[in-house]
Formats: sequence, C-alpha cells, structure tokens
Amino acid sequence: MNNRKARNPELEAMRKTAKEKAVESLPNLEHRIAELQTKTSRLHSAFLFDDSHGLMTLQMLCRCLSSTRNSLNFAGWEEFGIHLGLNPLVIECIKHSFTSQDPTYYILLAFVQHEDATLNKVVDALKEMGRLDVINRTINLMSGLADDVMGSHTNNEESGYFSISDGHSDSLSDTEVSNRSSIIRPLSIPSAPFIFREIVSQRFISQPHTAIQTGNFEEENYQTAVAIRSRPTVQYACKVLLTFASDGLDTAQQIAREFRKKRENLLHIGVVILNEHSDLVNNNPEQFISACFHQVDYVVPIITENYLKAIATRDNRIDSSMLCMDPKYVKYIYTLMSTYYLRNGCINDKIRCVVPDSSVHLTQNHPVMIRPLFQVWVRASEVEQLSCRLLQYRF
Repeated sequence: MNNRKARNPELEAMRKTAKEKAVESLPNLEHRIAELQTKTSRLHSAFLFDDSHGLMTLQMLCRCLSSTRNSLNFAGWEEFGIHLGLNPLVIECIKHSFTSQDPTYYILLAFVQHEDATLNKVVDALKEMGRLDVINRTINLMSGLADDVMGSHTNNEESGYFSISDGHSDSLSDTEVSNRSSIIRPLSIPSAPFIFREIVSQRFISQPHTAIQTGNFEEENYQTAVAIRSRPTVQYACKVLLTFASDGLDTAQQIAREFRKKRENLLHIGVVILNEHSDLVNNNPEQFISACFHQVDYVVPIITENYLKAIATRDNRIDSSMLCMDPKYVKYIYTLMSTYYLRNGCINDKIRCVVPDSSVHLTQNHPVMIRPLFQVWVRASEVEQLSCRLLQYRF
C-alpha cells in the first residue's frame, strides 16, 4: 500500500513553470554575459567608486556577496578576492582588521588599485565562482555604467577620463602594453589604505660615471646609486600543484624535478609543493591552499595507497609525515577538486593524476579510482610525456 502523500497539482504546475523559465533564461544570460565582458574590457573598475551608476553597482555587489557565507556550495566575498587575484594576506587583513565597511567593498577597493583592474575581470571572477545570480542582478547596472562612460569618452577634455598610455613596466610585452594603454579610467583612483596599494618594487645598483670637470675642481671616477625597476620574475608556461600522502613523497620529488627541468625553447613548468612554503601555509592553511588551487593551471594528485585511504575514509586521523606537511592537507585539496569539478559543469580540465609504477594495480582494484576525477592518469615513468602535453596545450 502506497502511503505517499499526493502532490499538490497547483504547486507542481508552478514548479514546472519556474523550471521552464529558468532553462529558457540561461542561454540568454550566457549571451548577455559575453556581451558585457566585451563591453567592459576597456573600462577600469575604479568607475565603481566614481559614477552614480558605478556606486549603485558597487552597492549591489556588496549586498549580494557579503550576504552569503563562503562555503563549499556557495562562494562569498573571500573567494571573490581570490578570483580577482588579490594577495591572500590582503584578504586576511580585510577579514580581521577592516570592519568599518563591508568586506566586499574593501575587496574591490584593493582590486582597483591595480593598473589593469578592468571591470570585465569582475564579471569573469563572478562567473568562475558560479555566482551567475550576482551577475544577473548587476548586469543592467554594469551595462549602463559602460554605456555612460564610453559615451562620454569622446576626448580627454570633454569626458574627464583618460586612457593609460605610460608608466608601464619595461618587462611587459608589446601586447600587454597595448592592452593597458587602451584602458579608460577616471582621473583619480579612490584612496586606499597603504597595504592595498600596488607598489612597483625597486632596487639600487651601482652605476659607474666618468670624471667631471667643474671649474678648477676635478672629481675622480665615482659611483652613484641609480634606482631601476626590478627584473621580472621567472615566467612559467603553466603552474601545477602537487598533492600526495606520506607514501608519495619520493614520487612527488621526482615529478617536481621532471616538471621543473629546463626544456629548449620552452618556458618552465612551475610546481607548488606546500612544504616548500611552510611559513605561509602555517599562517592560514585553508586561505593559502585555496588561493594556490585557483591560481594554478593543474592539480596533480600522486595516487598511492595512503592517498586513496585518506580521501575515502571518514576517520579524522590525518596521514602525516615528519618530513613533509603536504599529507596533512590531502583531504582539503580533494574537497577543492570535487567542488571545482561540479562548478565546472562536470568537466575535468584541471586534474591530472600520476600513479607510481609500483601502484598501477590500484587503478584496477580500488573503488575510489572509478570517480571521474581520477579517470585521467599516467605512470610516474611517463611524466615527461605529460609535461610535453601540458606545455603544448598551453601554447
């Protein structure tokens, strides 16, 4: 006998109508987002603090993001800051030290201090976070802001706006300089606390000069300190995060050496191992690991028996090693991997597993290996081929 209560036909009809409308509106929203990204690609985010349309957009962004707590299922203001590329330490400062304003306000205030902080990057961040609801609420406001600014930007004198044309780093490529030169920004950027500002690092070197004759006084050859911009940091073709249990340490070190080695006419592959950044990890593990996860191109789990046990068990005891801290955070990184996979429409474009040759039997025998995240794997002896594929894919 079926004791299940019959569903209310009126509610079912309303539910069906709502689902149909949601399905119909999704393609239209995707199309509008693409148009908005193009329209705002030259617009500096400082206009959020400058124009009446901008202030309305800023207020709506703050309300939507700050009203939702950062969680595995719903991204809030902290993840917003990570996707905008802010330093994790700045996000922590906002969390603990800046309480007079809304945290999303401070996230955007820190973001607009950057020279290339265009409004389309705000849209990109919201889309990557899966916050289409926020875009849907602000899309008309941002579009109106872009129309107002672009309409007024007929020339420098009339609009009060200008395009960035100088002050760029010598290390930038011609394309990057051209892109930055076309960005439209207000005459003034909103003032921000010192720790939010983008500061160009400088160093002093000694520069030899020839003798100088001044009247009857002749100076010998001397040296003077000349300030120049620091050399650009090492460029990487792609960046990977290794995650492994205690029995995968040796394999991880071997893979790191293979990834990092110099290849002719190709940039390096950058490798992140948590133990190599132990000071930063210990300050705030979740914040640092989450920031790394979203900034690297690939995550490479080392599939060993202890790794599979760590992610499959509900036991709170943590697989640890006296030599390395990475095993401690295997399960947390796995949670980030699973969340990313779901938010990415169940498309695995980030996880690439490596299995030690002695553990290949686990791919056939262990039930965890049937999960979608672990379907793409190579043997440890084939890491060179994996490196070449990663480099070719990036180019």
